Amino acid sequence: MYIYDGKDLERGHGAAEAVPETIDLSLEAANVCVDKTGANPVRPHMIAMNASQSHAIVSFVASGHVLIMDARTRKPIDCIRTSAGAGGARRFTSLSLAGRVLHRRRQPKWQTVRAY
Repeated sequence: MYIYDGKDLERGHGAAEAVPETIDLSLEAANVCVDKTGANPVRPHMIAMNASQSHAIVSFVASGHVLIMDARTRKPIDCIRTSAGAGGARRFTSLSLAGRVLHRRRQPKWQTVRAY
């Protein structure tokens, strides 16, 4: 996963030279998912951030995993598994389910952003 500072991508700031922070989802994140669900996450597809941007969720389209991460530390917190699939309804099911899990932890609502 590549994370860019938004200011670096604005017009006039040399977006072509912007250097992203890289998070390898095949390492610690995959280990958390295997420990929690017994299966490897496959094909990360979409990222959602909560309103305060303290937490992120990454949905994996092929395996149905939803990874919850601490945005500040970039560390995985939890992983759940839902139905696999690329349809919008399945993605929103994943987002809603993760939102309910975090709601119980008294976290703010999720905002959806696309990952490319």
